[in-house]
Amino acid sequence: MAALVPFVPPPPPVFQWMINTARQLIAERRNIHQQLERIANCHHVNAWTIIANRVFVATRFAATPRQCSKNGMPSNEVMKTSVG
Repeated sequence: MAALVPFVPPPPPVFQWMINTARQLIAERRNIHQQLERIANCHHVNAWTIIANRVFVATRFAATPRQCSKNGMPSNEVMKTSVG
């Protein structure tokens, strides 16, 4: 009988912004700056959702609101789980 080898999935690909998409993100963030300044922090996710949707419509590049707000940087939780 052959021994079973455990399956270890490969790590997810690193999120990386395309140049045109990054420029679009900057432009959309600039357009909504006044609203981000006025609304409470707990409602920022709504503004980032609008930005993510506008970036997708303009560039066909899908990014989550969190990726837009963090500029594609992984969170500390993701860094801890992927390192060890």
